[in-house]
Amino acid sequence: MSLEATLYTDAEYQGKQASLGPGHHVLEDNVDNQISSLRVPSGLRVTLFNRDDFTGPSSLFTSDTAKLPADINDRASSVTVEEVGKRLGLTRFPFTFSLPRKG
Repeated sequence: MSLEATLYTDAEYQGKQASLGPGHHVLEDNVDNQISSLRVPSGLRVTLFNRDDFTGPSSLFTSDTAKLPADINDRASSVTVEEVGKRLGLTRFPFTFSLPRKG
């Protein structure tokens, strides 16, 4: 079962909601610029971005937040949801390399 973060349009986990699993998400019109609280289960972290292209001012959350800070409240347009210990888009290779020595 995949973990999901839940975003709410009102403080105290009220209003419309959107549940999002790990990945990059652009918020739909019915919740865009309306997020006011969120639930983040253990094992996830959520980054809210002011712009719909994952840029601009952002805020990171690793636990439930009943009322978002003023700088992101009702301003989020895109979201990344990540599993703790994993980075989206990062590939790890099981080898090392060294640069040749000069001389």
